[in-house]
Amino acid sequence: MVVSFHLRYFHRGFEPHLQCAHVWHTQDTPSNDGQRLSLNSGFLPAVDELNVYKIKDSMRLKRAITHRSLNRRERLYLCVFIRSLVEVAKDHQHPMRKLARAQISMTMWRWTADGACLKTNAVRPDALKYDVRQLLCTNAARNVAQTTIKDLRHEHVVPRIMLAHRIIDEDMSLKVIYKFLSKFCKPVIVTKNEDASFSRSCMPAEWSWAEGCEYARYRDADLYMLIENFNANRVPESDWLPGPTPP
Repeated sequence: MVVSFHLRYFHRGFEPHLQCAHVWHTQDTPSNDGQRLSLNSGFLPAVDELNVYKIKDSMRLKRAITHRSLNRRERLYLCVFIRSLVEVAKDHQHPMRKLARAQISMTMWRWTADGACLKTNAVRPDALKYDVRQLLCTNAARNVAQTTIKDLRHEHVVPRIMLAHRIIDEDMSLKVIYKFLSKFCKPVIVTKNEDASFSRSCMPAEWSWAEGCEYARYRDADLYMLIENFNANRVPESDWLPGPTPP
């Protein structure tokens, strides 16, 4: 029994990129389709299924950047959607109250994880979810991303549940929602182990909205100084499509 694998390539310019990799067991017979490559052929060293997917994940960092963070206009659309749900979310008698609150929280995920295509400006869900080249990340997360994304987590400096409750409880206007999320809804990519080192649902006891630093949880977990604060690959904000200022 020999482990074989099938690689499918696509081309960007003259450089081939690994698009997907599948591992299976096959009888030790010659392939006649010209696509299966034996691991014993010397093309690649023997690897297991997990390592093949690590190869696939590591190729992500070598590809050209194709998506950017959402601009003001696109994020304003998200704020409009959030505002439309606030009335339902704060009505304790409304049968859709819990669903509205959940959707407000999920929209904040869209605020940080989604990206817009640089060519078409079409928004793609989770395009930047684990992009350590464009989002803030810890040094450990950047190192892990060289081999796999399975041990990474897309985290928010202030838990989304707190942000959602604040927007609903304060009955924020569209303009206030935009400013509020711009300040507090920020992503940081961390490792799975780092994610387990601090609270995922609340800020430190002494923290306040008025004076507290949004990175307080990272400070208390000794992760603040490990955050990569500069990234030369980030698409400059000046290159984003201009968007209107919220009214």
